[in-house]
Amino acid sequence: MVVSLVVGGAWLILRDLGNRGRKDIPLEVDTSVLATKFTPTRNGPASEFIDSVVTPVSRIPLDIRVDSVIAVPAVSTSVPSGIEPSAYTRQLVTGIYQIDLTKPMTPEVASAWKQSVQLLTQQGSAAIPAIQEFLARNIDLNFAAADPDNFLGQPTLRQALIETLRQIGGPEGIFALASTLQIASDPHEIAILARNLEAQAPEQYRDLAVNAAREGLAMAAAGKLPNRDLGPLFGVLQQYGGANAIPDLEKAIGQWRYYGAIGLVNLPEGVGIPSLVQMAYDVRSAAGRVAVEMLAQVADQSEIARDTLFAKARAGQLPKDAWMQLASVLGGEKFQIIDQVVNPDVINPGDARAKTYHISDGNQNFYSYPDPTPFSSDQINQRVVVIEQLMGLTRDPLATDALQKARSALLARPKP
Repeated sequence: MVVSLVVGGAWLILRDLGNRGRKDIPLEVDTSVLATKFTPTRNGPASEFIDSVVTPVSRIPLDIRVDSVIAVPAVSTSVPSGIEPSAYTRQLVTGIYQIDLTKPMTPEVASAWKQSVQLLTQQGSAAIPAIQEFLARNIDLNFAAADPDNFLGQPTLRQALIETLRQIGGPEGIFALASTLQIASDPHEIAILARNLEAQAPEQYRDLAVNAAREGLAMAAAGKLPNRDLGPLFGVLQQYGGANAIPDLEKAIGQWRYYGAIGLVNLPEGVGIPSLVQMAYDVRSAAGRVAVEMLAQVADQSEIARDTLFAKARAGQLPKDAWMQLASVLGGEKFQIIDQVVNPDVINPGDARAKTYHISDGNQNFYSYPDPTPFSSDQINQRVVVIEQLMGLTRDPLATDALQKARSALLARPKP
């Protein structure tokens, strides 16, 4: 089955949501119809509307506006006959876009704006063509400066419209979220779309999410996403990629060593641990040092992780300052990327017990925090054994003291 979709005046044929190369094409173009018109209904699962990969589409950086947008051109009306948004829904979207951000936000202005968003949501599936048409333009409004008190309730316009699609739901809403993920370039937006699709259609769109994260990293590596925090992309790979994400995370180590290593150590079933062991071969390199810290995080679960730590300590290859971090991690601290989209249930990094880190190289932001997951008696005992063996392999009094504190912290942990 072939399904057609219009975005920004261009028809896209969706055949497969896996990997395929893409080429840049203008987003706002009027192309000929490439497929027979298909009108989805609310009957049946979303998979009826999407058959497996998409023809090449654009994934280009967003044009983010923070000034007044009242004078910007209206949304293009160049869409194929029969699927054109209604004048009313297009007017609602345009009105939402034309909020004046040159003045401080007030509750009254925010209330009127939110009412327009609510009216759009109430149109149900009829609103989707107008929303898709706007999202395909790859422009956005950043509300942060004009709305520091969060009266609008959303950080950006695109996220507000994506939330509207989520609330509309149904096969059409899922289809629209998936098509938006096909062109999204903002790391935070990709993570939001991936989470929403996973919630509404579990496991059906993981390959699409991973591919979006992979292409986002490729754009960043080519310098097309300067100064952006790419943490959400690594979170998507970690959460949905499984073993298939290992090559992407390994490749990323050169530019984003902490993000790549955190992603590897947190992959399910320990599939990323062998990669970290290889990275730890040269523990005096930046990547090797990070790898050793991550291996300490899984020392209670992985024999190869434990053996690697012992070998490096026995050979005297652990830098003095590495012992302190190793002790903290063995004592129960866990590394996480700072992103509430990817990790909505983790402890707030503002918590006093959290150690936050910022690495300017690659704009990496992460933290370590005492793992809130209860440790079984076996887990605690295994970590204590590792700590005691490491204590016998160092003569540094500071390292010994840090390891002793970690041992005490473990023994004091509440058991399930």
